[in-house]
Formats: sequence, C-alpha cells, structure tokens
Amino acid sequence: MEGKIDSFADSFHDEISELEKTQESSLENQIEAFSKRLDNLDSVTKNNDSLLGLKMLDFKDYHRETEEIPCLHEFIFPTLFTGFVNNLPKKKDFGNVSRLASCELPAYDLQIKEKLDKRKETDSLTLIWSTSTDFPSDDKNKRLYDMACLSHNRFWVAGNSNALFLLGPENHTFDVMQTPSKVKHLTISSDGVLYYINGINNMIHRITNEESFEAFISTDIWKPSDIASSLTEGIYVSLFRSENSKVVHYKKSGEIQQEIQFDSSKQPIYVDPKNIAINKNGDVCVVDSERLVTVVNSKGERRFSYFGDVSGKYKHFRPMSIATDNACNILVCDLKNNSVIHVLNQDGRFIQFISSNSGFHKPSVITVTEDGNLAVAESVTGVVKVFKYEY
Repeated sequence: MEGKIDSFADSFHDEISELEKTQESSLENQIEAFSKRLDNLDSVTKNNDSLLGLKMLDFKDYHRETEEIPCLHEFIFPTLFTGFVNNLPKKKDFGNVSRLASCELPAYDLQIKEKLDKRKETDSLTLIWSTSTDFPSDDKNKRLYDMACLSHNRFWVAGNSNALFLLGPENHTFDVMQTPSKVKHLTISSDGVLYYINGINNMIHRITNEESFEAFISTDIWKPSDIASSLTEGIYVSLFRSENSKVVHYKKSGEIQQEIQFDSSKQPIYVDPKNIAINKNGDVCVVDSERLVTVVNSKGERRFSYFGDVSGKYKHFRPMSIATDNACNILVCDLKNNSVIHVLNQDGRFIQFISSNSGFHKPSVITVTEDGNLAVAESVTGVVKVFKYEY
C-alpha cells in the first residue's frame, strides 16, 4: 500500500511540473507585453515633461500613444480535488488536479470607447418662444454677434451695426438704441448697467439705466475679444496682443482688480481667450483659441481644461459660445459638430450633449436666463430661441 501511495504522489508531482512548463510561456508573454507598455509610458512621460516650457499651440497629443493597452488574460488556477481512499486504492481515489485555464479579455481602450459612444445625448428640448432680430442671414457683415439677458423674456442683441435692440417673444421690440460706434460684444452687470466692446478702437463703453453713453475703459494696445459681468461688481474682459493674452477683471470704477495671465509655474494660461462666462461659484470659464475651454477659480488658479469629446462621437471640437446655469454647470456650443452643446459640471466632468436636433441651427451665442431656460441666438437666421432646459 505504501509503495502505491508513493507512486501516486510521484505521478501528481510529474503532472504539476508538466503544467508549469506548458503555461510558463503564456505568463511570460503577458509579462513581456506589460514591460513594453511600461517602457512606452516612461517615454511618453518624458515627452510630456518636455512640453512644460512650450506654448499650447506647440502641444502634441501624446496621450493617444497610450490608448491601446495590451489584451489581458484571466486565469483559473489549478485546483486539487480530493478523493476517498478505500482498501484497494487506485490513483483516482487520491483526487485530481485541474488544468490551468485562461480567457482573453478585451483591451481597456475598447471598453472605454464603448462607454464614450453611449454618452447621454438629448434632442428633446421644448421651445418656449422665439423672435427674429434685425440682422439678416443674407448679409455676413450684419449677422447676429451677441446677446445679453435683461430678464427671462427680454434680451439685448447686437450685430455688426451701430444699434442695440431689446427684444422679446413673438418678434416684439421693446427698445432700440443707436450707439456711437459698432457693437461687437455686450454684457449686463448685476446692477443693470450695459457694457459693450467697440468693434473699432479697443474701447469698452457702458450705458446706464438712463441710456447715457460713456467711454468706460480703453484697453490700449490690447485687443478685447469678449466681455462678461462679474458676480459682484465690474466686468471681465478677454484680451489679446501679439503672442500674449490675459483676462482682466475691472472694478466698477474702471480700475484693474485682477489680471489672469500666468499659472503658478509662470506659464501662460491662455493662447487666445475668446468668449467668457462667470460661473455661480466664481470660476472664470473661457473659450480659448477655439480649441479648448479653460477654467480658473476666482483667484486665477487653473482648475481644468476641456478639449471636447476627444475619443468619442464629437472628437473634432470647435467651441464657440459658453454659458453657465443655476447649478454651476458649464454649457459649451460646438460649431464643428452641427452646433451640439456640451454640458459639463463645475469640475469639468461630462454630463450630456444637447443635439441641434432639439431645434436650433448654428448658434453664435448661448446663455441661460434668470429662470433657468436656455436661450440660443442663431447667427445665420438671426433668430433668438428660448427652450425649456433641465439639468
């Protein structure tokens, strides 16, 4: 009996040794694949470190080189199934050892892409009202440029002309103001003062409640791109000059309260800041160079940048207008993708897309009204549409 048991034990040892040899190559291939990937990640990290001293326009998208992570294998390891030894033992009575089994798992990037392709998208906004402006679609020089919300159903609108129009539902015009110069962009402050950018000589004007015009600020050699009202007082203006750019917060008196230009490493924050929106949490949200959205906090410290749906359905991103809602979400109009609107939370996490199938076409401006509805100004048709918006 003892001799048979020793023989069975030796046989089990031989089987296990054979299993180790046959599966060793599979495990070594896995180790080799991940070693190569780690070397690649080290190389990408060095490339990214070298970018710290470069400007955004010189940026190369190295992260795509790390997307194709090798396929993984899930292993089911050998298990000893014990048996029952009787008076006349046989080898099978001592149990058996299962074979090593494995199954191939899909690469990680494919799983991520599938999730991105299924991102939430809505095309079921309800139109509340619309109104036509005095900016015809057949004349590019007179297209609708900007609008500012005075109340839930009144908007000041401007185009490439010397006039401002206060419009409401169903083509109703409440007021028309002739301006000393052409209006490029405008905003309304918390105390009801209307500010606008002169489209000719880098001057910012303001109009009081008595409709008196005043040359407020000269930005000198800096060219203003957009203007937004502060949560407290004053305005924010995006400025560009040669290869320099910044966002400046002006007090109500016209004095500079804050300049947002460099990060903690003395690197430029912006390339070419365009449209601005001030979030309810104090963040300054900027469309930068029509390629990305850059968000800094009220102290001017960079929080995050959004490059669009880089790996999904709308990966060719061209942000135009930007707005924020009452829940501090950020809305970005994307002209490159049939004017879809990207909705992010205040930390830059994606929430949903709003499709142009909801009923708008090539909007130049979006804003959220004081009662939480979404207003869209179409540049080609010259129509302002207000939709019921839920977030």
